[in-house]
Amino acid sequence: MMAVLLLAAALFGVGLLVFWMEPLTVLSVIERLTPNVTYRVRTHRPVVALSFDDGPHPTFTLRVLDILQQHDAKATFFLIGERAVRHTEVVSYIRPAGHEAGKLYFRNCPPRLAEQTFTTRWGNS
Repeated sequence: MMAVLLLAAALFGVGLLVFWMEPLTVLSVIERLTPNVTYRVRTHRPVVALSFDDGPHPTFTLRVLDILQQHDAKATFFLIGERAVRHTEVVSYIRPAGHEAGKLYFRNCPPRLAEQTFTTRWGNS
């Protein structure tokens, strides 16, 4: 019984290590197992992908958009549906500035209605 617990603990530890460190060999295996998911884009250019989650925030999202514009940088904003509905004026600045917008989820809203509302207002992303 003790050997089984030790083995389970060791496997759990290895799993956590792989999850947090993401060694490239493990990532390569995961990429082959899930060919329709993009985990990374190989490039020789020095680029960084920026994403901002859980917005929009009526103050901070606008500040971030200003900073990105000052540096001619683009980002992806992952929005929470009910916040996007609440702060439509903030959302209206994201795509015209050349950024991408994606949805994380809606709260307190039936899934079909949430999908229709987001797609109708801000496109399907």
